[in-house]
Amino acid sequence: ALLPRVRRKEPRLAAPSRTGPRRVVVLRIPRVSLPLPGILDRYIARAYLGKFLLVVIAFWSLFVLVNFMDLFDDIQVNRVKGIVVLHYFTFYSPQIVHLMTPVAVLVCVLVTYGVLSRRNEITAMKAAGISVYRVTLPALALAVLAGTAMFMASEYVLPPMNRVKERDLNVIKGRPPTSASLLERRWVLGSDDRLYHYDYMQVRPTLTLYNLSVFDVDHTRWDLRDRLHATRATWNGVGYDLERGWRRTFGGGTTFRQF
Repeated sequence: ALLPRVRRKEPRLAAPSRTGPRRVVVLRIPRVSLPLPGILDRYIARAYLGKFLLVVIAFWSLFVLVNFMDLFDDIQVNRVKGIVVLHYFTFYSPQIVHLMTPVAVLVCVLVTYGVLSRRNEITAMKAAGISVYRVTLPALALAVLAGTAMFMASEYVLPPMNRVKERDLNVIKGRPPTSASLLERRWVLGSDDRLYHYDYMQVRPTLTLYNLSVFDVDHTRWDLRDRLHATRATWNGVGYDLERGWRRTFGGGTTFRQF
């Protein structure tokens, strides 16, 4: 009787909404995270890059040795200085590496995983629950990088270096240095509607074109009517003196004449 009376409050029900229940749209944006290479990836990549470097150096050495033996007679006959030969192989090396990279990538994959299998490291990885396909991921990533580097080199590095290499090769072969290339309009359309092509040109002391070809084309039917080829064409002030060449005429009766 001495305890106070507690009035129990009944919960009030919310009045029903006239517009209906509210709809909430929740957008979940996934977190983008790049997988970082782990210890195993770095271990395989380090072994792969070491063997790749050794294979490229070995292939480069063999290529340079064979090429030098092929040019040795020309170097002696034309009395080419050693600095020119060194300059030639320096600018030729990117082309050699670009040529040998696909073979080196294949050989390094076989050697790297062959050594890992011989040391039973592949078995240890499989025992640790690592898939064989996961083990090959570092090699695939490095192969993609190698392919990208080859593409970039062929677009931006090799063209200017090959021009310098070709100029040095002409000096070694006893020819005049190349002063023009295919991108510098070695194809010329003459005023007589004939097409002229030459391999390289010497300006001094006399304007001389080497391996000159003249094409006479019928523009109505696009047929080749005549072709003239000369090993050397020298300007004499009025015209060109052609040496060691031939001329073939097409049409009703094909004729061939050497001069």
